[in-house]
Amino acid sequence: MFHCEIDGLEFDNSPTISANDLRANTVQIYCIRLDANNRATLRSGGTGVIMSPDTGIILTNHHVITYKDDRSPHDKDCDQIHVRVQGLRNILQATLVKHCATIDRARIRIIDTTTLTELRLPTISRATAPAQRDQEIYYWGYGGDTFRYEIKQNPPELKTGVVQTISWDDVIVDVFGKPGDSGSPVYNEYGHLLGTMYAGNSSDRGVFTGDLCGEEATPTHTTTASVPSVESADPTPTDEGAATDTPTPVPAGASRDNLIPLGQPGTTHDDFMLQVTGVQKDAYHIIVQANEDKSYYQRLSADHTYIMVRIKVKNLSPEPQSLDTWDRLGVVGQSNLEFLQCHTPAGGSYYRNEVPEEYDDDRLMFQDGELEGNLCFAVKSSDVDSLVMFDKSESNWLYFALQ
Repeated sequence: MFHCEIDGLEFDNSPTISANDLRANTVQIYCIRLDANNRATLRSGGTGVIMSPDTGIILTNHHVITYKDDRSPHDKDCDQIHVRVQGLRNILQATLVKHCATIDRARIRIIDTTTLTELRLPTISRATAPAQRDQEIYYWGYGGDTFRYEIKQNPPELKTGVVQTISWDDVIVDVFGKPGDSGSPVYNEYGHLLGTMYAGNSSDRGVFTGDLCGEEATPTHTTTASVPSVESADPTPTDEGAATDTPTPVPAGASRDNLIPLGQPGTTHDDFMLQVTGVQKDAYHIIVQANEDKSYYQRLSADHTYIMVRIKVKNLSPEPQSLDTWDRLGVVGQSNLEFLQCHTPAGGSYYRNEVPEEYDDDRLMFQDGELEGNLCFAVKSSDVDSLVMFDKSESNWLYFALQ
């Protein structure tokens, strides 16, 4: 199974590129963990594709560059990302650009791209249309019976198949994937990128399966336990005159029971100051009017509606960066289901709905730069009065009041 939607790539009508020409862009990725003594352990890995040799950007899966830790409910980022490129003797170091667990997608960047220029790799182009049923596809992958850190170079394996069924942005194909195939680039007959492999079912041998990335996926992390306030605490000294223990106040935004108030800012782990400046609870007619003339648009079911949330973002980091709200921000209410930003599933992919004065996810902010704009969420009508917004980036989640 593979995801169709590829962030940041343009549709392309360039001539056909042969499978052999694209093999060199396929890389092997190793997720390395370092212990307290700086000893390296391979924790996960898979396949990726160099999108552009000039920038060194590689597209792969979230679970390829993260690993599970029994001591934490959250995926852990690799301490180091190693990349093996066909035709190069040395392992290259890469750094994480961004990733999203919800859709199992990640971008990494090779730190030093000097040696890539010697290989004359093509730039990967996105397909002009999403995958269709019965369409022929192929992919290069480093799958095997086991995945291990290879001392010698082994070429990727070419696998071909046909699309069987499509469920939103999940595409099931009749080709068997093995450990290490995750992140493999999937191409159409013209050599244009359709998506990345992310799951396989060895018992069925030929059907890729995986969790549906649905509109109401359950959040991977919520906190429902109440947090005592400092004012309500009543510590009792053990000895007369002894100092009393005062509970440490929990920072606002740390849970759904301790929200950042509407109009107040919170600081994210990556140095964005994020603030909800307004909420329009009944935005149904606004969004319908902006989208009803689109051929792909589908109206919501009767028990759902749209809300708009206006946010203001300031970059506190000395490095220029953009806040990708699409991957990070969601809302949750009394049904305890995550609601994502407004979109319409279509043809195995999805389209973002038009939103008036929409927040610009892609615009870079330099230090102290600010952006403001609207976000749209499709939610259950019964949840509107209980909704809170959350930033699900890394392990330092923030929760914002919308009431």
